[in-house]
Amino acid sequence: MTKEIIQLDSNLDFSNLSPELFKNTVDHFIEKIQNKVNEITQMSKEDITWENSMKELDYLEQQFSRVINIVSHLTGVTENKALDKAYEECIPSLVEHSSKIGQNKDLMIALASLKEKELNDVQIKVLEEELKSFKHAGIDLPKEKQKELNKINEKLQILSNTFKNNITDTVSEYSMEVTEEELEGVPESLLSVFKEFATAEEKEGYIIKLIAPYHVEVMKYLKNREMRKKIHKASATIASKELIEKYDNEPILNEIVKLKTQKAKILGYDNYVEFSLSKKMANSYEEILELLNNLKDRTKEKSKEELKMLSDYAMEEDGIEDFNVWDVAYYAESYKNEKYNINSEEIKEYFPLEKAKSGLFYLIEKMYGITFKLREGNNLYNDDLFYYDLYKGEEKVASVLMDLFARKGKQGGAWMSDYQNKFAYKETMDLPVAFVVCNFPKETENKPSLLSFDEVRTLFHEMGHALHHMLTEVDELGVAGISGVVWDAVELPSQFMEYFCIQPEILEHISGHYETGKTISLELVEKLKQEENYLNAMGTMRQVELSIADLDIHKYHEELPYSVLAKVKQETSVIQSPEYDRFLNKFGHIFAGGYSAGYYSYKWADVLSADVFESFEENGVFCKKTASKFLNTLLSKGGSGDISEMFKAFKGRNPDIEAYLRYNNLN
Repeated sequence: MTKEIIQLDSNLDFSNLSPELFKNTVDHFIEKIQNKVNEITQMSKEDITWENSMKELDYLEQQFSRVINIVSHLTGVTENKALDKAYEECIPSLVEHSSKIGQNKDLMIALASLKEKELNDVQIKVLEEELKSFKHAGIDLPKEKQKELNKINEKLQILSNTFKNNITDTVSEYSMEVTEEELEGVPESLLSVFKEFATAEEKEGYIIKLIAPYHVEVMKYLKNREMRKKIHKASATIASKELIEKYDNEPILNEIVKLKTQKAKILGYDNYVEFSLSKKMANSYEEILELLNNLKDRTKEKSKEELKMLSDYAMEEDGIEDFNVWDVAYYAESYKNEKYNINSEEIKEYFPLEKAKSGLFYLIEKMYGITFKLREGNNLYNDDLFYYDLYKGEEKVASVLMDLFARKGKQGGAWMSDYQNKFAYKETMDLPVAFVVCNFPKETENKPSLLSFDEVRTLFHEMGHALHHMLTEVDELGVAGISGVVWDAVELPSQFMEYFCIQPEILEHISGHYETGKTISLELVEKLKQEENYLNAMGTMRQVELSIADLDIHKYHEELPYSVLAKVKQETSVIQSPEYDRFLNKFGHIFAGGYSAGYYSYKWADVLSADVFESFEENGVFCKKTASKFLNTLLSKGGSGDISEMFKAFKGRNPDIEAYLRYNNLN
């Protein structure tokens, strides 16, 4: 009797996503893909074609990926312990399946024979990447070493999943009861959220939870210094024994680094940095370090000046002699209000989510001729989701599911992930589908969802990732959309989009006071521009610090990660972290995501994106000719070509750091 399986398409029907069906589906597709591999390996070189080998494998992979991507997505945005457990239980099977495919020499030989066939440029690129993946899977290793590698990969998957879950569970479980007096200075919009948290737990008064963005925002307004310290300590010890012992990530991250080092060495690399860079745009650790040190040298003194400015201000205002990390956000906000007369709560009133979203869609339509149409009546996993279809004229080209509001059980931060790639198969064409996830505040009784300007930037950033995926012209699975894009270039389209937020022509469309509908004034726009560079040096130094720490943790693996971080901080930090700080325990980017030995990608891509935006600044933000050139040379190409060559095709030269320094007032 055939077991029922999950069958998904772009309609995203979540109604039958049970743990049992998920396990059945995993088993079903593993068997089907293995059978197809067996068919291909039994073909003669003469009979094998692109259509009956790569295309058939990709067809099954697309179906399988939909289910894996959906469930992986749900583990980050819902409280479904049963589904989480089912996903975790399937990890060994998924890793084993991946290893069997990647270490199948007969399959590699069969696919390699395609080099003798007539292929187009995109197919050649797909084949090159596919053959490279066999090497990274350990195909040339002796059987014993392959078994060792497979065991490491399985452990890494389990540990990374546990690392992520420990963060989510800590955030979900931790509560801090506070009084109204302790919350002096906190605006009503936050107080109402903390009141709702208390009501949900059947408590009087107020509760602060470590759900972003609320525990971050409150630090800007808390007059009570002891409360600031208390909240900072809780935030800085997420997923550590200091907060909730059973969710301690420190042993896990130590083990992850150890295992990644072992993996790299088995595959013939000296360390995990070398392994990581074999799949990236940057050529070497030294090349990256040169960029990061350049940024450090250009910003360190300025960041010290910024910190002194805040500490002097704290001394003048409140007699603070021992200025510390838990004071930074509060006095940064107060000083900003005084110097620039910018009130963050006032700014938020001009950025209702719906207005920011509609303005973003307007920009995309102007640039690329793409319109967004909201789907109605979807059977989705939460009522607060938006599911849009994208059209170019009358032709549907893609879809995007937007999960934008913070809630209990949802992983913090913001991200974009792919559900489905653009893929041509026989007479059919699968269109790309993306997930965009943020953690914005929900509407209250009196106000709609209002965004800080940082949150507006986040919305634009994640949509930049989504556009990279959705506007692809490539329909070969391995290099369509974000697939196959080198990791240190993947942030280019996202960080590029951030530059539009501050442009007056865009602000006219993304801002509108939630009560009056009035567009943000030119005076406030000028203040926002001033604010853009406010404490920029400190922010840059923080990113440089994390980028170097990530590289050095994976390069100097003989030392414990926190020891490496401490050494990096000696060269980069302008303010000392308290001993209790356990930031690495929640650094999911490198321990539960794809940024291991690759966090530098943000600064690397920052340089690229600033250089790209400079062309729009010169020609006008709505210049269709510039947008069309960017789309045709970079955005729509996915992973189908060399990113360095794509960049040169757009700019006519190699990247230059000067635009980044100028936009960030660091030159």
